[in-house]
Amino acid sequence: MKQLPLLFIFLLIFSCTKKDNSEIENLELPDCVEKLTIDNRRGPAIQRVRVQEVKNEFHFWLNTDVLQSDLSEFVVDEKCNVVCTFCSECNEPLCSKEYEYDDWVTIWEK
Repeated sequence: MKQLPLLFIFLLIFSCTKKDNSEIENLELPDCVEKLTIDNRRGPAIQRVRVQEVKNEFHFWLNTDVLQSDLSEFVVDEKCNVVCTFCSECNEPLCSKEYEYDDWVTIWEK
């Protein structure tokens, strides 16, 4: 009977797998995203770029740290087409359901 809890712990440890983010962590910024990190004349400066894979496509969150200021932040695809907008005071857009907050990986930081 003492072996049952040990078996459970053993199974729990080996059934939990850490998500492999090595492909994302080594991802380079697309040219258009890199240009946006340099050119901040259009709004608040990008502080970090986070990425997440959605439906076999990389999405880049251009994080400006303005959500607490009632402004919007944008998520773009590899061609810099806006695919979603995050904001603190607006209704949650449907596109935000495609993302898991904990799955965002920072690949560039100012």
